[in-house]
Amino acid sequence: MNARLLFFSGALLMLAGCSAKHDPMPAALDDPSGPPPRPPLGRGGGGGGGDGGLTGNDGGACNAQPNGASPVNENDVGEALPPAIGGTITTGTYWLTAVNYYTGVGGNSGPTGRQFQETINYAATTFDDVLAEGALDGGLGVEARTSGAWSTAGAQLSLAPTCPPAASVTYSYSVTGTTLHVLVGQDEYIYTLR
Repeated sequence: MNARLLFFSGALLMLAGCSAKHDPMPAALDDPSGPPPRPPLGRGGGGGGGDGGLTGNDGGACNAQPNGASPVNENDVGEALPPAIGGTITTGTYWLTAVNYYTGVGGNSGPTGRQFQETINYAATTFDDVLAEGALDGGLGVEARTSGAWSTAGAQLSLAPTCPPAASVTYSYSVTGTTLHVLVGQDEYIYTLR
């Protein structure tokens, strides 16, 4: 399943556009007998025919959220994806501080070659997200920005982008203190409240 965002897009992640996809993983890792398939770089493809996620470039029109987070490298983790437990998301600004791709018990471990930089602000019912992503060998791409509404139910976080307009997406999530964990496919995006 090719569901990547943000959150959130940064929720998380999230931006609806047509960015080029790049999968830096060796073809051997796409072997169906190996670890779970990794989605192409990007949390969605709106006009690019991807997974209906929230990735793209709005030219900066959606929000002026500064991207204060430092770039983080995605890492393979040879364990099962942790369960989502939900919790109360505290409003405020979150920086992406880690990205883990769970390859299953005994699976690959170590850097994947993918890199992300994301800052998301959660107000009472709305969010503003800015996300840059890329490969270590090519650097981060152009920042993509998304704004919209968010809500939770149980351990599900729903994002309804209004700028640029896109279909709503739902992700599993957990809150631990001031840390938000968003599960997108086999990826875990970890955000820290600033």
